Amino acid sequence: MKSISHSGEIVKIQDGEACVKIESRAACASCQMSKNCMMSEMVDKFVDVKLDLQKKYVVGQKVAIVITQSQGWLAVFLAYIFPLLLVVSALVTLIFFGVKEGIAAIVSLALLLPYYFILSKFRGKISEKFQFYLKE
Repeated sequence: MKSISHSGEIVKIQDGEACVKIESRAACASCQMSKNCMMSEMVDKFVDVKLDLQKKYVVGQKVAIVITQSQGWLAVFLAYIFPLLLVVSALVTLIFFGVKEGIAAIVSLALLLPYYFILSKFRGKISEKFQFYLKE
């Protein structure tokens, strides 16, 4: 089974879960000029991972967070592909029915608000579909 992995560091362990900090870098972050260039971007992200109780983990330990490739594709679909299809299809449909382009664009983009609101309401159910695990 193919998987996606990111290296990180355990910053907190509590109630059988580890909070792992992942440093997310833009593609140009490794460039030698990135300190002088305002285009480079480094952001810390935190992921909660259920721990395998048979293994011993400590705060500060370097680990790899792993998720299956199919779960990664599901995340990409929910966060990027479906919203894009929603906006484009709404825009084309509204223009086809004679709505002015500016209004059609605003309405199409406004459809993202209820989409992401619904996504946030089902966050718990969606998070059950994603199972991260740690590799040392």
